Amino acid sequence: MKGMATETKEVKSKAQRAKELKEKYEALIGEAKEEQLALVQTALTELTGMGFEYKLVTMDEYLRQNAPQMPKSAPRATKAAPKAKEPAPGPSANYEADKHCPVCKEQGHDGRKHRQHKGPFTNEELAGLGLLPPELPIPAKA
Repeated sequence: MKGMATETKEVKSKAQRAKELKEKYEALIGEAKEEQLALVQTALTELTGMGFEYKLVTMDEYLRQNAPQMPKSAPRATKAAPKAKEPAPGPSANYEADKHCPVCKEQGHDGRKHRQHKGPFTNEELAGLGLLPPELPIPAKA
């Protein structure tokens, strides 16, 4: 039993010693900080006398002053509404005589128009896309 009491006493004394050393360290750091701040303040006073105005602030204060202002409720990203197809200005507006379609076997557009539409277009569909040849009559809507 005697050995255990001695160990506890040693641990307490080591813990107490560590606490005292930590307090001395913090006091020494505080004194060094004050000493350096006094030097900086002297230099700032000299600069002010030369016409240069500076202000010494802590990093926390600087970040508070210069932090970007966030809106109270940030706008959330939303899905864009699907774009509606714009109607062609006229039944022949997009017709290009130099292009030939391998799917429709007609002139006026190429095969890229068939990426979404499989098979040949009807005259009504061509008119809706503005690809109707100018010489064809405009189909009547039913």
